[in-house]
Amino acid sequence: MVFHSKKLVQKPKTQIKRGAVIIEFAIVCPLILLIVFGTVDICSFYYLKQTMKIASYEATRIAVIAGSTTSLVETQAKMLLDASKVKGYAITVTPSPESLKRGDFVTVRVTAPGGSNLPLKGWFCSSQSTFAQTSMMSDR
Repeated sequence: MVFHSKKLVQKPKTQIKRGAVIIEFAIVCPLILLIVFGTVDICSFYYLKQTMKIASYEATRIAVIAGSTTSLVETQAKMLLDASKVKGYAITVTPSPESLKRGDFVTVRVTAPGGSNLPLKGWFCSSQSTFAQTSMMSDR
């Protein structure tokens, strides 16, 4: 209420409602944005993890083929990771495919940082580093 020259003047109710809507929006908007950006970040992290699983699996398939080398295995994984624009990855092949005998297991492990590979630069998953590992038996 506002007093003007001994008269009592009331503000219209639409102005009061408009102020309540602005306050409600100010409270709810950050929560909605947090949920949206968190969902995008977590889904991107799982996409990165799936990409690494595929690269690890395909590289392991190359490793168990007769005549394959460590460089062929790493090239297969690099090709898939580069196509998905994964940065800062490391590929480990143990043991060397050249030394495999029938019945030996070979393992390919792909590791990458989470923060630099996510679209929001890892607001929620920044400290997370992820890996994928696949093992197969040689059938040479």
